Parts: sequence; C-alpha cells; structure tokens
Amino acid sequence: VASVEHPEIAPNAPYDGPPVVTMTGFGELGRWGNQILQYMFLKCVADKAGASIEVPHWVGSQLFGLQNRPVQRRFPAVIEDRTKKANSTFTDDFMEYIRSSNGGADVAEVFTDVLEPDSETSLQNVDVWGWFQWHTKHYLPHKEMLQDTFSAVPELEAHLGSIFEQKLRTGPNGEKRTVVGLHLRLGDYKNIAASSFGYCAPTSWYLEWLEKIWPTLENPVLFVASDEIDTVLRDFAAYDPLTSDMIESFMPASYKGLGAGMFPDWYNLTQCDVLAISNSSFSFSACMLNRRPNARFFRAHYLDRVVEIEPWNADPIVHREVSSNAIAEMGNTIRVLYNTQGTAGVMKNVLYELPYYGIRSVVMKAVLKARTL
Repeated sequence: VASVEHPEIAPNAPYDGPPVVTMTGFGELGRWGNQILQYMFLKCVADKAGASIEVPHWVGSQLFGLQNRPVQRRFPAVIEDRTKKANSTFTDDFMEYIRSSNGGADVAEVFTDVLEPDSETSLQNVDVWGWFQWHTKHYLPHKEMLQDTFSAVPELEAHLGSIFEQKLRTGPNGEKRTVVGLHLRLGDYKNIAASSFGYCAPTSWYLEWLEKIWPTLENPVLFVASDEIDTVLRDFAAYDPLTSDMIESFMPASYKGLGAGMFPDWYNLTQCDVLAISNSSFSFSACMLNRRPNARFFRAHYLDRVVEIEPWNADPIVHREVSSNAIAEMGNTIRVLYNTQGTAGVMKNVLYELPYYGIRSVVMKAVLKARTL
C-alpha cells in the first residue's frame, strides 16, 4: 500500500473536508492497462459525487495532464464486487490484509450500480480497491468524458500524432492508408497458463485473420506492437510491418526518464483504423480510447481464435471457466497451452511454470499473513 501524507490519521477518524475518493493501492494491482481501467472507475464515481481523486503518483498524470493530489489520509476501504473474475487475487488472505489496513473493520463491496447516472448510489471519502475490469456497458454512459480524460497533453499529441500521420497514415506517394494494428502480448502470459486469462495467441491466428481482411482494405499498412517484438515481427514479413521504433515514434526529450517507454506503442494503437489485440488490458484500453471513425476491433480468444468485438460493449479481459475439480482444471489448462503454445509450451509449463505458479501462491499467502500480524 502506498504511503499517505498523514499516516497517523485512522481510517475511521472524523473528516469534514471536501469529498474525495482515494486508491492507496493504485499501481499495485496491475500495470498501465489496469491503471487506465482503475482510473476510469475513479473518474466516473468522483465526477458523480463531486469529489476529487487522490492516488499515488503515476506517469499518466504527466501524459494526460491529470491534476491529482497524493493520498492525504486513510479512509474506510471498499472493494469491487468479489464475484468479478478479475478478483482472483481477492482471496481470504488478501481480504484479511485489506481489513487489517482498514482498522480491523469489515470491508464493504461496490457494485456496478455506482456507475449508473440515475442511481442514488455514490462513493466519497473511501479508499477503493479493485481492478474494475467491468463489462464496458457500465462505462458507456461516461464514454465521451473518459475519452477526453485520456487524451494526451497537447505537446505530446502534436509530437506523436505528427509522426503517425506522416509515417503510418500517409504512404510514400502521399496516398492515405488504412492502418492495421496488431498487439501481441507474450512475456508473462507464457508463464501464467494456470490463471483464467493468461493465454498467448500464436502469430498463426493473426496471420489467418490478416489473410482474410487484408484484401478488403484500401491501401493497408501493418503496425505491430509487442512486449517481444523481435520474436514475432519476422512472422509478419510478408506484410512489410512497421513498429514504433521503425517509424521513430519516440517520446519527446522532455518526457525522457518518466518510465513511459510503452506510451508510443499504446498511443499508436489508439490511432489505428483496424486493430487486432491480445487478451490484454494494455491494448483493450487503447481500443476503448480509439476515436477513429468506423474503426473495427478484434481480439484473440482462447477458443475462437480472432473475433470481432465492440470495445464499449465487452469484457475488458476474456476469462475461461475454471473447474473446481483439480484434475479437470489441469486438463483444461494443458489443452489451452497446447492450442496456443504447442508441445514445447506444454512441457515447459508442466515441468516448471505450473509448479512455480503454485509455489508463488503459497509465498504470497505467507507474505500477506505476515503483514497482518
């Protein structure tokens, strides 16, 4: 949990200041894409309650021009609906940890009605916990406000936007092109097959999709983003792919050192005309914030390969059903592994990653238990 300016104040201590919503765990429950979704939730509930937002410092403040104070004091904790699949981390141990940081008091749950404009439910003077990967129909009433919130500051928009228009949208002879974007998430997804969401769609799925859609597009050009770009890029050689590095889409000098090296990829994905993504909040959030007229969006699905989606009417992350029977679940996991990573992926996970995943869970429980003492 992030430090607060006045840790001596108990969560349940009286407060008579202006309404506020805090998230002391912001930055601890996922990276960039998850932070976007969490801040979306905070922005919606804060605006509804006429409250300000207080979160630990994050790079989005400079990139989007957000004005937030650091967390001044602790407030009573609330968590998102525990039935949401993204809440796999909200085990009994983790709940006990949150409860202990809440002065030992029970922790209330927050449900989707808090986002409904006509609902009387609102949040203020609380510390929020969760991923808030809620079906985006709940965020839809706030779409325009959220897209405005996550617009790059003018200097950054002018810099990255100019590069995109000149080197991706415009062809060598001045012709306008249809920018087709791909985002392939590998990295840790290769190692967390035991989770309900961690699967690596192979490049062959995207190649099959490209073969079908490419002939239907006018002057298409391919842009590829990945956390392992050197691993995947050669598979798309037939389409002469471009990357952020290849078009020199880098952060301006004044933004160096912020830890925002991922931002050009993310920004470029928000500008694509057609986009096929991984099961990742990084690229799903880019789909949500893409304002291109008539843009189309697709996502890799562990059963259905690449399927079309509507970002404002979909689950941000696809979760497969997890069986309560350990043997059946192991079989399901191996089946997904084989379909996405082949025999080598199955062997690596069975011999190393799956046992490591179990050990890591035991260690996490021990750490949380120790912190509550």
